Amino acid sequence: MKAFIKILIISFIALVLKGYANEIQLETLWSTDSLVKSGKTMGIDWDEDETNGYLYAVVDSNGYNSDHIEIYRSTDNGLTWQLWYKYAATNDSSLTNPRVRVGRDADDTSWVCVFAIWCESSGNDELWMRAFKTTDHTTHFEYNVDNYIEFYDVESDKGDSAYVYATYIKMDNIIFARNDLSGAWQNYNTIFANPCSYPSPQVSTDSKGNVGVCFIDTSLSTGGRDEIRLVRSKDYGQTWVPVQQVTVNTGYHGISELDMAYSQDASTQAAWISNTWTVSNNRRVGYYYSTDTAVVWNYGGILSGPPSSEEFKCNIRSNRSTGDLALIYMADYFGKYNAAYTYAPATDPTGFDDAIYINDDSLSQIATPTAIVGWAGIDPAIMYVDYGENNVYFDWLTNSGIDVQVEKISLIELDNNILTSKRVAAKYSIHKTGMVNITLLNVTGQIVRTLLNSIQAPGTYEINIDCEGLSSGIYILYLGTNVGNDYRKITLIK
Repeated sequence: MKAFIKILIISFIALVLKGYANEIQLETLWSTDSLVKSGKTMGIDWDEDETNGYLYAVVDSNGYNSDHIEIYRSTDNGLTWQLWYKYAATNDSSLTNPRVRVGRDADDTSWVCVFAIWCESSGNDELWMRAFKTTDHTTHFEYNVDNYIEFYDVESDKGDSAYVYATYIKMDNIIFARNDLSGAWQNYNTIFANPCSYPSPQVSTDSKGNVGVCFIDTSLSTGGRDEIRLVRSKDYGQTWVPVQQVTVNTGYHGISELDMAYSQDASTQAAWISNTWTVSNNRRVGYYYSTDTAVVWNYGGILSGPPSSEEFKCNIRSNRSTGDLALIYMADYFGKYNAAYTYAPATDPTGFDDAIYINDDSLSQIATPTAIVGWAGIDPAIMYVDYGENNVYFDWLTNSGIDVQVEKISLIELDNNILTSKRVAAKYSIHKTGMVNITLLNVTGQIVRTLLNSIQAPGTYEINIDCEGLSSGIYILYLGTNVGNDYRKITLIK
């Protein structure tokens, strides 16, 4: 217990001393947020159709007053959003806790699968799914998953394995079911009985048939000690390996708000579980990781980032091709709730950079911010609900398409954005005397080369990009001045 508290205190002191050094550099690459939906939002989720890059967001609109579910779609990488479909609850019922996943059936047809809990006046809380063809939203089917449920989570297989999964609590038991997008739900299993825990169980899957359900169990000892436990399957949820314990919480610290993700890259075996620790009434986000497809788990520690009084509501998602992980959580910074973002590659599941704040507006606590890494090729992206108006916003790394600049600034000129030489020249222009910073970043925003950091007068300049010692991959050439910034994505091939 003393060691855990010491780690927590040291992590917090490091955050305060470090301040905003990394945030100032990377925040400029998360530009003006794109509006998805205006006002009166109670819950959100979003996903990507990997076949064409279209984005789908589901919104619980208007809460419990004229309650309805709205589906928004973006066909331009999140720059603009249009209402795609909308339906309302009946007068004596309400809808809550929306989820969306895009899956493909055995015929390679993509379906937008929208979930919500239908709360009836009789007290029956029903989990249902409505699935829409991506090519024609008038073609859809609707199926009840189960009745009298309390909390739930869903996931879809990546690729064309044709399963959508749901896990939920019913009558104090954790239930699992799957659907092959051809009809009713099947393979109902009680995978754990009476965990004495009510936060939602979380389900994740990879591209190889592995499915995991993690949950908080307080039945392991008297006194209500919280432990994270996991039930997993190696055959798409058909059969299950006996339950395993992830944590050893000898300090009796509070555990809440789990999430789980498998690496989606078939060549890696990484998996992660994130959680909120409560120690001495202070909440911090930590994580566990596995390098053998969720068989053995290790404690990764408390995440580091900018100063905050507490951190909670963590969400993690894995890239559908590379398996890399995006992690976002809510952080309270002197009364303002921010979205803090960080990233870890599947090849190094503990390799998180310090988190940075990336939101334009203060976040509302009514919805957990959600993230995807690798959306639109390489860019991590987030969606959140703001405080006050409860608008839904979308933002992504290297977003500059909707930024409004008060003065036209420098433009980086490259002969080719595919680099094959050890040293390549880039031209840029400055319109006002001031500090100029030029850096080469990797796709996570980490600085790999500082090319220039000095005061320059107006004019056109040329600078060499030194590629010696860099591995092949995608990089961001970033230029920052006192009047704005610019960037170019470049690909290094060796």
